[in-house]
Amino acid sequence: MMISAPPRWTVFSDVITVPAGRLVGAFGDMAHEGNVFRITVCNEAHQCIAEFPVGPTYADSVILPRVAALVAIADLDGQFTLRVDRLEIDGPRD
Repeated sequence: MMISAPPRWTVFSDVITVPAGRLVGAFGDMAHEGNVFRITVCNEAHQCIAEFPVGPTYADSVILPRVAALVAIADLDGQFTLRVDRLEIDGPRD
């Protein structure tokens, strides 16, 4: 029996700038992608305001408090930067 090695995982980060009014919508769009595992919200001075672990298996009871926190953050005017961390499978190890 041949045993295959586990796949390699690579972490990619995307940086997206959004206005305060679009913060909750952008978070929702990113959270529904299957390979996103963390979203970090930063202000205009690039200071981290909040970091949210996300995943495709999170239930609404886990997501709703995060959305409430985002609504409170979005009340601050200005631009926000979302750093979206994703996992990608590179394939089996050699």
